[in-house]
Amino acid sequence: MRLSVVLPNFNHVRFLPEALESLLTQSVPPDEILVVDDASTDGSVDLISGWSRRDPRVRLLRNDTNQGPAVGMNRGLALASGDWVLFSAADDRILPDLFARSLRLLASHPEAGLCTALSRVMDDQGRDLGVYESPRVLAQEGFLSSLRCLRALQVCGPWFMGNTAIYRREALQAAGGFHPELRSLCDGFACQLLALRHGACFIPEPLACWRKTVAGYAASDNADWHERFRLRERAAELMRASYADVFPEAYVCLWERQSRYAAARMAWREVRKRRDAYLGETLPRLRQPERAWERLLLGCAEGLARSGDLLVRLHLFLRFRGVGPWIRGKVGGWRGRG
Repeated sequence: MRLSVVLPNFNHVRFLPEALESLLTQSVPPDEILVVDDASTDGSVDLISGWSRRDPRVRLLRNDTNQGPAVGMNRGLALASGDWVLFSAADDRILPDLFARSLRLLASHPEAGLCTALSRVMDDQGRDLGVYESPRVLAQEGFLSSLRCLRALQVCGPWFMGNTAIYRREALQAAGGFHPELRSLCDGFACQLLALRHGACFIPEPLACWRKTVAGYAASDNADWHERFRLRERAAELMRASYADVFPEAYVCLWERQSRYAAARMAWREVRKRRDAYLGETLPRLRQPERAWERLLLGCAEGLARSGDLLVRLHLFLRFRGVGPWIRGKVGGWRGRG
């Protein structure tokens, strides 16, 4: 079983040595690493060229203009020679046994479209922030059929960590690769598609580290609730149009409800920030000198604001998610039975 790694990079020269080292020192190393540089201006090309001269498994692919990670991922996918492909971020770190354990599990279930594991989170400086809270759909490593994947998605929501996802190359190519218009959602969408079409393997242990930064690709999309909602609505359109044979209508409707719920939560958080800034920063500077009746009135206002916040969150929950999908937040005990 040959394994290729595609590593999109844009101006991550300070993280690249750690990322490449973690890939090349795996207990079962990859057969090739295709580094797709997206017109970096920070010295990345010289660094990658140096690595490729020292190790023939590292190959540099350069884009003349910046085109975004998904385009680079598709370029790497087209040139990859492995039976299985990992798309690794240039600022992430892969833990030593990801390849060995994933490939061993996939060898037992060659029909699977992909294999994923849990991931740890680290900050910009590489400090560990713990295991990322994603659903654990199996208590022990194993395989979920396409039907079990559908049930898990309906109950738990997506559990795939992109920095651990090893795809069957032919299956991903047959599915059309990654959709650049989905931006940071493109790999999550591909994971769902392959899981529902072919089934998926899962390892309930952290085997990679995701560097979470405020300037990251996903963070920039998630910071704008309009953009996040637009991307998820576009995903729903693709589910209905291009992949209606894979995504049941009931699941697409659930996806849309969750999208609206997430957008409404983010919009409400923006309202709360403005309200809290007024009550906590602006108003105290304006209401001097302070009188007893003012303290009482403002105390009541703050209490009502907190009560109103709870009521709004309850309304959003019941309006967009309902009681059934609430189980997703309690997924720790769900083990993909059946």
